[in-house]
Amino acid sequence: MGEEGELGDGRRIDEGHEMGQGPGRRDDDSGSTSESEDDLSERSGEDEEEEDEEEESDEDESLDSVSVDWVEVRESTEYAIEGFTPGFVGVNHTLDTTASPLSFFNLIFDDALFESFVIETNRYAHQSLAADAAKAARAVAAPTAAAGSDADEVADRADRAVDENWTDTNVPEIKAYIGINVAFGLRGHTSIDEIWNANPLLNDPVLSRVMSRNRYRALSKYFHIVDNTGAPAYRQEGYDPMHKVRPIIDFFNIRCADLYKPKQHLSVDEAMIPFKGRHFAKQYMPKKPDKFGFKVWVCAEADTGYALQVEVYVGKAGDPDRARLRSEHGTGYDIVTQLTKRYWEKYHVITYDRFFSSVPLAENLMQHKTYVNSTVMLNRRGLPPAAKKLKLKKSNPCHQYLKGNLLLTVFHDKRQISHLSTGCLPGLSDNGVKPLVNVAYNKHMGGVDLCDQHMSYYPVGRKTVKWWKYIFWRFISLAIYNAYVLYKASPTPIATDDGSHPTALVTHKTFRLAIIEQLLGNLCSRRAPVKRLRPSSDALLMDLADAITHTAELSQKLRICRYCHMKGGKKRSRTWCKDCDVNLCPYGCFQRYHAERCGISTD
Repeated sequence: MGEEGELGDGRRIDEGHEMGQGPGRRDDDSGSTSESEDDLSERSGEDEEEEDEEEESDEDESLDSVSVDWVEVRESTEYAIEGFTPGFVGVNHTLDTTASPLSFFNLIFDDALFESFVIETNRYAHQSLAADAAKAARAVAAPTAAAGSDADEVADRADRAVDENWTDTNVPEIKAYIGINVAFGLRGHTSIDEIWNANPLLNDPVLSRVMSRNRYRALSKYFHIVDNTGAPAYRQEGYDPMHKVRPIIDFFNIRCADLYKPKQHLSVDEAMIPFKGRHFAKQYMPKKPDKFGFKVWVCAEADTGYALQVEVYVGKAGDPDRARLRSEHGTGYDIVTQLTKRYWEKYHVITYDRFFSSVPLAENLMQHKTYVNSTVMLNRRGLPPAAKKLKLKKSNPCHQYLKGNLLLTVFHDKRQISHLSTGCLPGLSDNGVKPLVNVAYNKHMGGVDLCDQHMSYYPVGRKTVKWWKYIFWRFISLAIYNAYVLYKASPTPIATDDGSHPTALVTHKTFRLAIIEQLLGNLCSRRAPVKRLRPSSDALLMDLADAITHTAELSQKLRICRYCHMKGGKKRSRTWCKDCDVNLCPYGCFQRYHAERCGISTD
């Protein structure tokens, strides 16, 4: 939307902008709306639109009786648009561009949040270790629960689950762990094991020095951000499907909204977090690049893509007030209202697509001094019957209808397109081809897509069986991008104390690399390799009288038999010689091992 069509008081449409001056054609550079219409056409068959089906039912003249006030625009018309009254726009912090990128990231996720990650990770590790130890003890106490190799397999799984080498983590290590996951998308690793691979062509000398592979796997296994014990169970009162990531979602929304006051134009749209596992909130959208995953609703600034509010879609609303809104007006009404509520009363322009659009939503936002610009389906309730009957062709002129500040625009581009707006002037653009409302929509609808585009370049984290980690890594990536926007919007001092001019980090990639480097720090948790010496041949001999006193005992550990290993085998056993501290098969290997230790040949 050009500035001349956005602001002003009581403006008139001049004769050059009257309706019917030429067909509603569009050049190739305006194809984004047509593409958005293609994307939007799939939504009528998705699960979340089931609640809107009543609104999108066949035309009912009795329901259209409320739309008698619509008037078709055929000549110059008074149309008042109030000016944007933000009070303050821009960053709300004291840092300038001389601060480190990590400092901007810590504005969103500070050390207190990392300390909570440490507490919950250590708590979950001890809870899991205690549960696994109890499971292993039960497997040892009841070895006849399964027969033959099945019993060994059950016990082996229980034994491997117990990680006796776990040591509590700390803030520097958790930061380094997150830094490694952020670095995956920049360094091009397709597998975690590549980092510690012995092949120098695959090995990552930087990340492999930070921590060992086993330590990374242990942190991945026990990493947690919330205490599971206090969460209500499924179907219980107060149950939250997103309880495992709720702290970081709420923290992100509060901090990002406080740190940045957006300009006039905001966009609301959906995004997908790729996920192919099992979860009731997983969505399928066949025309999206990521067809399976969690759907998130995002309110972002149109110009920069700065994510202001993010909500994960989990189906039916748990809050009674929001459930009432959805039942009365549909999911789109509830989502836009929830995401934009804190930006009302300032004459912001909210741009969204036809899934969210409805007459009650536009009227409600107008009552709260907030304008909208959206595409709309003509079978929505409250629209004029004349517009619903339009079947425009390429040569037909644009049709516009007014009802107070509500403006309905219908024109033909590659297909028939309709807009419902309250913050745009009627009329055509300067070239007489496209409506002003369509020009503004194409310009300001891409805020969420811009944010997604930047994050797609540098994916964070790797494949896991834990669904909540996909959401967690998305919010880490969102925080990094928002920190980058804050950095770009922060003031740059003319010169530093020593008279030199600061060097600006001008790209998202450079900014992200600096955050990774600072998250890793100087941490090096890898232990120095211990050189193990082979015992001499004399140490292998033992006195026969002592060997006779050695007895077989049942061990909690299922290990490879030492004698089988000496002969090239890999058979496992729970029989243990306490004096020799080795596991041996109870029949044959126990006797042969001690005989050979005494120098007696068993061949």
